[in-house]
Amino acid sequence: MAIDKEVMTPRMYELWYKLRLLATYDPNLTVFGSYQHKYRFYPCLTESEVREFEQVHQVSLPEEYRRFLLEIGNGGVGPDYGLRRLLDPRRSVPELISHSWPHRTEWNLSRDQFASVQEFNVEYEREQQAQGSLALCDMGCGYEILLVVTGEERGTIWQDLRAGDGGIVPLQNVKSGSERMSFSEWYEDWLDKSLTS
Repeated sequence: MAIDKEVMTPRMYELWYKLRLLATYDPNLTVFGSYQHKYRFYPCLTESEVREFEQVHQVSLPEEYRRFLLEIGNGGVGPDYGLRRLLDPRRSVPELISHSWPHRTEWNLSRDQFASVQEFNVEYEREQQAQGSLALCDMGCGYEILLVVTGEERGTIWQDLRAGDGGIVPLQNVKSGSERMSFSEWYEDWLDKSLTS
């Protein structure tokens, strides 16, 4: 993890420091998912690369995530199976990133609302249900962590649990008591839990 600490914002340095600790304490890669990312990042993006992504997709990335891409890395080490790169093709439907995030509260549908299972599945799995977000990481079993990049929920973390009929739900910050969790809070929560397990 060769990082230029001189150009890091204090918040990113805190995350980077905890990452160094975790990598040191887990040389045998026992933390879930670490066998895949091996505590390595893809290289940081440049300001012009981030700006180009924002212009192409007509979106302004939330500041914490933007700083992470510029100062720590463009995917790699992270919760579950690790962070996806910004331009990862498995990430999100590019033409839907700039559309407004459709949810303000947790969202789910009941099969009882539809005449057939097929109708339910078509509506439930519509890509527009997660428009305005980036898929940050794969949780396994088809579940994903989403970072909302548009609308009133911009900057918050949600879980896409539709693969198990769990809907799309916001992550809450139990530590602070907040009903929402930001990118850096989510990432630090994973680090703290991993360091104490």
